[in-house]
Amino acid sequence: MHAFPLDELQPISCQGRGPDWDDPSNYGFNDVNGNFSVTLVDVLDSFVTLNDPKGFNAAVRNVVKHVSFDVDTKPQVFETTIRVLGGLLSAHLFASDEDLGNQFAKQSKHSFRLDWYEGELLEMAWDLGKRLLPAFNTPTGLPYARINLRSGVPPGETTQTCTAGAGSLLLEFTTLSRLTGDTRFEKLAKKAYQAVWDRRTSLGLVGNGIDVITGSWYYPIGGGIGAGIDSFYEYALKMYVLTGEQPYLDIWNEAYAAIMNHSRGEDGYWYKAVNAYTGEFSQSHIDSLGAFWPGLQVLAGDVESAIKSHLVYWNLWRRFSAIPETFNIVTKEGITMGYPLRPEFIESTYFLYRATKDPFYLWVGERVLKDLTARNKAPCGMATLSNSVTGEQEDRMESFALSETLKYLYLLFDEENPIHSLDSNFVFTTEGHVLPLPRKYLRRSSSPGGPLNKDAKKSKAPEACPKVPSSLIPTWNDRNHTVGLAGSIADRPDTDYARHLTGLALDAPEVAEDAIRQRLDGICDTPRYDNHPTSFILTAQGEESPEDPNPGLDKLALNADGTGITVYNVSGVKLKAITRVDGRGYDIVQIGRYTVKPFQKVWFADPRLLKAENSSSYVDPYQQQSVPLRFFAESTKLKATPAQKLLQTLFGDAELTLSAVSANWGDQPGQKLAKSEWDPSISSRPRARLGKGSEPLPLVRPPKENRHGCRPHLPQDYEEDPHFAPPQIYADKVLVLDRGECTFLEKAQFAERAGARSVIVLSDEDVLPSMSKSDPDYEFTQMYIKYISLIIVSGKDYADKLNAMLSQTDVRVMVEVDRTKMTGFELVEAAQTNSDAVPKRMRSDWDKLRKVGVGRPLFINGKRLLNAALLF
Repeated sequence: MHAFPLDELQPISCQGRGPDWDDPSNYGFNDVNGNFSVTLVDVLDSFVTLNDPKGFNAAVRNVVKHVSFDVDTKPQVFETTIRVLGGLLSAHLFASDEDLGNQFAKQSKHSFRLDWYEGELLEMAWDLGKRLLPAFNTPTGLPYARINLRSGVPPGETTQTCTAGAGSLLLEFTTLSRLTGDTRFEKLAKKAYQAVWDRRTSLGLVGNGIDVITGSWYYPIGGGIGAGIDSFYEYALKMYVLTGEQPYLDIWNEAYAAIMNHSRGEDGYWYKAVNAYTGEFSQSHIDSLGAFWPGLQVLAGDVESAIKSHLVYWNLWRRFSAIPETFNIVTKEGITMGYPLRPEFIESTYFLYRATKDPFYLWVGERVLKDLTARNKAPCGMATLSNSVTGEQEDRMESFALSETLKYLYLLFDEENPIHSLDSNFVFTTEGHVLPLPRKYLRRSSSPGGPLNKDAKKSKAPEACPKVPSSLIPTWNDRNHTVGLAGSIADRPDTDYARHLTGLALDAPEVAEDAIRQRLDGICDTPRYDNHPTSFILTAQGEESPEDPNPGLDKLALNADGTGITVYNVSGVKLKAITRVDGRGYDIVQIGRYTVKPFQKVWFADPRLLKAENSSSYVDPYQQQSVPLRFFAESTKLKATPAQKLLQTLFGDAELTLSAVSANWGDQPGQKLAKSEWDPSISSRPRARLGKGSEPLPLVRPPKENRHGCRPHLPQDYEEDPHFAPPQIYADKVLVLDRGECTFLEKAQFAERAGARSVIVLSDEDVLPSMSKSDPDYEFTQMYIKYISLIIVSGKDYADKLNAMLSQTDVRVMVEVDRTKMTGFELVEAAQTNSDAVPKRMRSDWDKLRKVGVGRPLFINGKRLLNAALLF
């Protein structure tokens, strides 16, 4: 009534406003106000939440009739995607999907399907999506932060963008691709997300700002959960919920573990900004956007951690009757005091209530509603607070106030809302849009080897999400405090600790008003955990050994790249470790004379540790071996051709040597073979083998349509005959495949059926295809995957060189296990016969393993050393 068709409502002056035409650099307005009625589009599904079909019908008609994206404005790609594209897609699904309409009709007696609607909103979303595509035309695949919807990316546009802006487009772009069949959107959003994830540091953390041309972090010190990063993590987990595709869950698990290890405060209640490379504390403030994190933790199933982190923001609200934009957790003072009606705290309150049904969260919601009414209410809407202390209002109401803040608050109190009962894989986007993806648009879940699951890169983040267990940080019901008969979260003693963190005084009116307290002096129950250092004198086989007070370089040395310490001989070396806050084991803080920094790792290269399974130090003895490979080209002509000469120029003697890693199932190429074990003329095996001492084998690449090896390898135009097995077109060859699209086991199965004796998988990232006895496929591999090996060659450079060798005409590429280098099996054999100093010839092999992150878990007294690994 007051603003349409402009972008935003000014709630004090009761006027509308659009972009700042006079000042294009006014990004605070122009990033979101693109002259396309952003508030109207953003709130379309809010009518569904409010169970208002008439309002929904009228709003959709207005959007279809009045909104156009053929505008000469330069909004932000991220904001336009989450507010406008997401709003159009959500409303389209409610207006058109029959199953969704039926679900709502059962619950509310109303269906939001529109009889007159013919997909206009989806057509508009497709038009908008196409206008955003030029932003992705960068060397890295990372999109520019802003784009002109009519003319594209302007010359001289900044190449800097935030991590969330580049990586939080997946939900909307994937849905657009699935609904329209235009795959460009999902592919580009996926590529952009992967481009960010691939650049995570060795700690598994991402920085806050990245350059879209170079791909380098220009602001790495802001690693954490707040502004600039927040929704990057959110979209990994929610993409798994929406699509069911496993690689997104794998990314979430690794990312969450990294955050919990390096960003979470030691008490488990707040999350600090850290340097993404070192894990060192970098900023002392938390921000209002970080209040979304408890809600995401609920979705991940870590409710206890969510309760703790929510308590901090709750006490900030109690103190300021709002959440300041930034707050210094050290000085306990606000920094940026404005409150633009952000929804994140209310969103987390809603999710925690749905998970716990604790009335405490209804009480929180009541307090928020009272404060919004008393402080933000304006003549025509709700006004931003320019200062949450003084209550001074600003004549602005951003679109998320209606699309998120009031939506979550309404859902908190509306117990019977049909959205609570939606029987589908729906998510709330980062803009609060209800986004279901009908089952007909789902795909078969990607395997763990899919393109997004580059999980063994250089990151040292643990595989599981660490949580603060009650044995280390006792929860409220572990303590000997008496707080009456009530069992609500409000009665937990640690709520006072969260109050203390925010600087809210015990005698403050907010505390007296909000809490019914049994102890007027407060509890302030500070969490406790044991981080006292424990020292060990290391031995390889449990024998008594005196401390070596000054171990030399023959025992341990700082790695040349500074990323850690390598221990060659453990005898007498003193190790100091502390118990991890998450209770999962120890962190080494000192080894010998070296202090271990947060970003460093300790590598143990003493092979005698393998024999000490019953001593105080041992490694889990599953076999995953390093395999040195030698590739070389042979001309298939008697005389060298120009192509052969070119190959000689590119590769010297047309040879490539590298260190690879084999699976610990199937045939083992790292074993030394006698002739009787590989020569098909005298071997009892069905075919020859790839192993140390065997003859070289020819390398072959399958056709492009099956480069991943995830389908049977059959001759062209092959017609299946049920009476005959398919021909083995790769008999006695080594098959080179790309990583992804199916599991390693499936690749090996299809290759073995085609007669191959080994599979070499090319991977841009380091990966260890291991399998333990507890794995459901373990028995299958022991019975049926006997005569083929699987080897991983990591690194894009190696993949490019191998592909170049294989692309030459009149050339046959051969592979063998390098006879001049030691395999992992031989290193183990050496360990069993040599208990003295480590042979020098082994050190170069171990150095290579360390650089690619190949290592085995190491334990002391049954507890794992989290920042250590054994180089086998």
